[in-house]
Amino acid sequence: MGHQDPDKEMKARWRGLKNSTKVWNERGLLHPQLTRELYTLPAEVLLARAAKEMVLAVAKAEERASELEQELEKIKRERDKALQRLEASEKESNEVRSNLAEIQRLL
Repeated sequence: MGHQDPDKEMKARWRGLKNSTKVWNERGLLHPQLTRELYTLPAEVLLARAAKEMVLAVAKAEERASELEQELEKIKRERDKALQRLEASEKESNEVRSNLAEIQRLL
């Protein structure tokens, strides 16, 4: 967005917008409070709220990322244990085959 003249008169995009005007989102949800605030509160207040919401969203995203990292570490530990069990099973299977081959040779 380029620099705008702070003294230039603003033009409303919605003529005749009233507190009772219903505003709907794409899914059909009504947001009268949001609409009222958008058109009645000073820009500074709206920007402060937006900044606060961004901080909260980032904090929530970081929290979720931390949860996912913990879950990933748990899955890696479980995988490592499963691989150890697989290796032990393969070793035991090879020993059984070797013993079976020895028995067959002796018979």
